[in-house]
Amino acid sequence: MQNSKLRGHFQFWGFITPALIIYFLFGFYPVLNSLFYSFTVYDGISGHFQWVWFKNFIEMFTNDSQVLTAAKHNLIWAVYYIVIQNILALFFAVLLDRKIKGKNIYRAVFFLPVIISSVASSFVWSFILSPNMGSLNFFLKSIGLGQFAFDWLGNFDLALFSVMFVDLWKNIGFNIVIFLAGLQTIPEDLLQAADIDGASGVRKFISVTFPILLPTVGMVMTLSANSALRAFDTVYLMTSGGPGDSTVLIMTKLINEAFSKNRFGYASAMAWVIFIILLLVAGAQSKFTKEKEV
Repeated sequence: MQNSKLRGHFQFWGFITPALIIYFLFGFYPVLNSLFYSFTVYDGISGHFQWVWFKNFIEMFTNDSQVLTAAKHNLIWAVYYIVIQNILALFFAVLLDRKIKGKNIYRAVFFLPVIISSVASSFVWSFILSPNMGSLNFFLKSIGLGQFAFDWLGNFDLALFSVMFVDLWKNIGFNIVIFLAGLQTIPEDLLQAADIDGASGVRKFISVTFPILLPTVGMVMTLSANSALRAFDTVYLMTSGGPGDSTVLIMTKLINEAFSKNRFGYASAMAWVIFIILLLVAGAQSKFTKEKEV
């Protein structure tokens, strides 16, 4: 009996050890490495570094004006993600949860952009929004609305919102699917009881659907805040942070510092600040959601 139990332990660790080694080499070790280099001046190439302790963090908050600009853009992005995108996602999820003909086709249409490569979708939308050859401006001019034909990605005031619209098109389907999963867990008898009491559709949503959906809403909001702080691919592929600094985000700033300026120590410090902010946001959101559930 004891030999069988010992053999079971060996089998368990034999199966799990390769996964732990891979996780340590490609997950845990790089995280610790970045923490180490965040206190240094390191170019990522020579292998030599110089200890500067908290100098990178001090520079980030006091001497780098572009960080403030990027943080402001990330805040705008976060408001858009958490408010606008989630309201639209919940609205479409409620519509798609109804018993309508062909609803599975509509669900697939909304989710399709999520699985399209960011490179491909960014390239197509860059062409659509092109000021001279873009199909959007061509369409506006053809219907007599030429005054609304802009340089969507080259205008300082419009570039960020244009990229956010593309990101909305690309990622809203993911949140719709999560909301749909939450809606399908609502007991049918509660909705039927609300119908018997004569509740309208809006009243049923406010009094029955939304309170039960709160855990899902909290999770989606946490994921949205996470995505807003880590937003990178669409912006980098379409504008690279330009024109000027009009679409620069924390992650595009971080990548530029690391791979264009070879300031890996400074970039590591930025990454750890983002990580701490994400932890705080997740903790605050979790506490808020639990209080609302109670």
